[in-house]
Amino acid sequence: MSPRRSPKPDVPIRQLFKTMVHITIGPSKIVFPLHREILCTSSPFFFAALNPTNGFLESTTSTVHLPEARPPIFEYFVQWLYTRSLSHEDLDGQERPAFFRLIGLYALADLLGVSACKNDICDLVGQLAEERNCVPSPDDTRVLWGEIREGAPLRTLVLDLFSFKKTDHLIETHEDSWGGQHQAVRGPYDRWG
Repeated sequence: MSPRRSPKPDVPIRQLFKTMVHITIGPSKIVFPLHREILCTSSPFFFAALNPTNGFLESTTSTVHLPEARPPIFEYFVQWLYTRSLSHEDLDGQERPAFFRLIGLYALADLLGVSACKNDICDLVGQLAEERNCVPSPDDTRVLWGEIREGAPLRTLVLDLFSFKKTDHLIETHEDSWGGQHQAVRGPYDRWG
């Protein structure tokens, strides 16, 4: 995997690591102490929540709670936030890519409005599909359609991957059961038969 260049922040690097805030994740409120400045320069969500001029409670308590987020997925986001890299053995796997983790991370990045992270995820999914000649499993696809909004670039990418990888043959030969669920994936491409 080739290294990705980090986008230039709007603020000088020396000012990105000044103020700590606490992001609490999930119902158990696992605490992630992170730098306010890097969160706010990367995410419109955090910028709005932690900006004192907006008057939100989070800006005075320096704590944001994300009750629906899952701690392992948020850890991948934090890694990406500080390194701008998705290189992690849990994400790209040796045997089979962990598409479900990437889908979960995409959903979180979408919630937080972090387009650069979503773009990196799409790049990695495409790269892994090409390098390993695989596509998301039936379970991954169900998660994708359940957690990712309609029209999201990741959904479009997965549709393209299924079309490119000859979906009918894949469905017939895949070890997992697709049931009737694959019609949601195949539908838009049936006309190209």
